Amino acid sequence: MVHVARLLSPLARRAILLIDAVLRRCLGITEFSHAPDCILRVVRRASHRTHRLSDGVVVQAGDPVLEIHLWNEHIPRMNSAGPDLRWARAVYRRIRFSLEELARYVQTDRAPAGLTALFGQASILLSLERQSMTDLLEALGFDIIVLPRPTGPGGRLKRFLDHAYNRAVIWAFQPPSARDKSVLGATRIEFWMSRQALLARYGSPSTAPEASLASETTLTVGMP
Repeated sequence: MVHVARLLSPLARRAILLIDAVLRRCLGITEFSHAPDCILRVVRRASHRTHRLSDGVVVQAGDPVLEIHLWNEHIPRMNSAGPDLRWARAVYRRIRFSLEELARYVQTDRAPAGLTALFGQASILLSLERQSMTDLLEALGFDIIVLPRPTGPGGRLKRFLDHAYNRAVIWAFQPPSARDKSVLGATRIEFWMSRQALLARYGSPSTAPEASLASETTLTVGMP
């Protein structure tokens, strides 16, 4: 059985990578920068809700926004022991560089007209990671929204599938990071930043303090 599992594992990973590529194409997720250290991609969206961000910007339902996704192929591979401080620092530096690239992009004519904000979604597959993840995102300048658990059977199924897909992507790209992570009980979050906050923080060399080492060492990857 172990031998069979070893044979099937590479096939399963290739299948997940293929599915991930097809989904990116179907969703319109594109690269805004071709720098090898850029680890973010974007897709143009209309905001699905109206809410006020912490800097006072009000995002209206229907406003043009950018949804950000991890460019998993550009994330440094962690060693077999799992995430360590050196890996976390490398990823953190690339996230900041990617946000600087994104700030440059939103000032070009390639960005959506009237862009008000950017946002992303993530599954936190371990409850103990929740505080570390939110600390890191807030240090990067994002507002955090913890999404409520759906009540209907359709919503619960979609949430489970979202978490399951997220874990599969983590396993395909960063196998050590997927250890001991169950999709049951996972938390789904959104993180938002206004266009003006992005430009203020990342449009020129940033002097914002780095996130704490505790946040860096528990960075989760694999956002779908």
